[in-house]
Amino acid sequence: MPIVTIQPKPAELKIANCKKINGVIESFFIDYCFVGAWFKSEVPTINESFIRFDIMKYIPENVAVKKATMMLYPNSSSGMEIPNNSVDGIHTVAIYELTSHFADGGVVDTASYPLYNSEIIDQKEFPESTWFEFDVSSTVQKIVNGEHENFGFTLKPLPLSVPVGSNFFYKYYGKQGGTIPQELCAKIVIEYTDALITPNNLYPDNVKYKKDEEITFSWNFNGYEVSDRQKSFELQYKINTGDWVIVTQTTNNQYYTFAVNTFTAGTITWRVKTTDNNNTTSLYSNESTFTVVNPPVKPTITNDATVTTAKPTITWTSTNQKGYHIKIIDDENNVIWQDNNENSTAKSKAIDIILENTKTYTIELKIIDSNGFWSEAEAKIINIIVNVPSKPKIVPNTIDAIAGVLSFSINRDADVVFYDVYRDDVRIASLQTNDAFLDYTCISDHQHIYFVRGYNSQYGFTDSLSVVRTINIKNMILSRVLDYKDYTVLKYNPGKDNSYRVERELMTFAGRADPVPEFGEHEHDEIKISCFVKKLDDALEVKNMVSRKETMLYRDSKGRKMFGTIGQLNISEDMRGKINIDFTFTKASYNEVI
Repeated sequence: MPIVTIQPKPAELKIANCKKINGVIESFFIDYCFVGAWFKSEVPTINESFIRFDIMKYIPENVAVKKATMMLYPNSSSGMEIPNNSVDGIHTVAIYELTSHFADGGVVDTASYPLYNSEIIDQKEFPESTWFEFDVSSTVQKIVNGEHENFGFTLKPLPLSVPVGSNFFYKYYGKQGGTIPQELCAKIVIEYTDALITPNNLYPDNVKYKKDEEITFSWNFNGYEVSDRQKSFELQYKINTGDWVIVTQTTNNQYYTFAVNTFTAGTITWRVKTTDNNNTTSLYSNESTFTVVNPPVKPTITNDATVTTAKPTITWTSTNQKGYHIKIIDDENNVIWQDNNENSTAKSKAIDIILENTKTYTIELKIIDSNGFWSEAEAKIINIIVNVPSKPKIVPNTIDAIAGVLSFSINRDADVVFYDVYRDDVRIASLQTNDAFLDYTCISDHQHIYFVRGYNSQYGFTDSLSVVRTINIKNMILSRVLDYKDYTVLKYNPGKDNSYRVERELMTFAGRADPVPEFGEHEHDEIKISCFVKKLDDALEVKNMVSRKETMLYRDSKGRKMFGTIGQLNISEDMRGKINIDFTFTKASYNEVI
């Protein structure tokens, strides 16, 4: 570890002195450091000294300063007076960091008096015949890092207010000259090593935070050796072009969390340096920046508390909206409807479900702003109060057993603008203009219960009385799901082979004689069908349905009902001209509820 002693020739050392009598500056033109206080009368006399070494001439840039000691040797020749020890604590000298330049020689007026940092770097009591040592490591490190200009130091007596009759004066060798030997002149001894590798991987960087959330700063410590560990850190940040704010902590944690609302909105610039377990300090890292923004203001829902439509439009006001998220919550705290649109400035949304009359619901709404942050949720309770229409009536009509169709008429008054048809409590149709309904999806030999729900323009509704219908389908029927009226009937010599299997794997384990089944979630349900038709056109009709590559509906006289697909159709003609059809109908996922 290099050690350099800076004990310069007279031309390389800058010294100035100042004598103040009752606060008035008098010049002092000598090459000594002269520090003292005279309180033998009511008028105090104070002597201060200023000294500067050309530090960067002797050590490299960007090193880690382990120890820097400024040393002065007392000179008991002319002008030296031993401290009066009858008053304790008055024979102390403090050293400060200068923050402006001074003129070599003497300070002659207020204008030439240099400025200094009010924080004491070090202070020592007077040693009579040995080196007077001050620890200036922190200042030298800042000079080496380029964080502080090398203005020098000031030496001041402490305290500056003591009883009359007290005094002390310290005269130290400064520049070489006359009888002053070089080896006793002022010097500074610096012990240093190469600086640690700067921390990296700083976060946050180039991101955005809300000012009302915690923000954790993190970095990676970098040491010379595997054994190096972080001992402490110094983190600096500033908001926009403001002053640096310093946070220090003795810890091996490579992060620091700031509380909510630490930062005002703006651009945050930050950097960090670390000290290892050998007390070697790195330079500051490269600067990282991120943005702190004000949180979005939650929207205001403008709907009235009483809503006179069962299918309302939600309206609101907001600021800086980029998108929204709406929920409708029932009185049992179930979310029954929601809409999430992160790219919309619209401030209204029509819901697409019908709410129940005389029920209470909660609208919950939040917005996302242009910075990508969600607001707090705004909630509003609404009551659905709507008029209801007159009761409609469902009237059974014909039964078509060949096509497997049940027919109904719907009688309704003018205040019913549309209606839904329910079969076995499942909505299977919604109609507006046609007052007749044909059910192409009923099951053979099964009692179905039908009713109609009629709606007015405010989506208030009234249910009809129920009717029960049964149909006995004669044959096999294949229908297109996209158009149930497009169907074909297979009625000659039908043969059906139904198979069902589940996804299963048999696992064998040591110590078990029998395999252990592992079941999957998938099921396979198939019907193998064979029949014949009299005309080729009938076979081609089935082929055309298969070629559409659509989901179809299969029904037969045994009460089978299955939505599925046909992958392969076999058509053959025997010597008598009979046309045979063979195919496998495989169940597919389909929901007929509308």
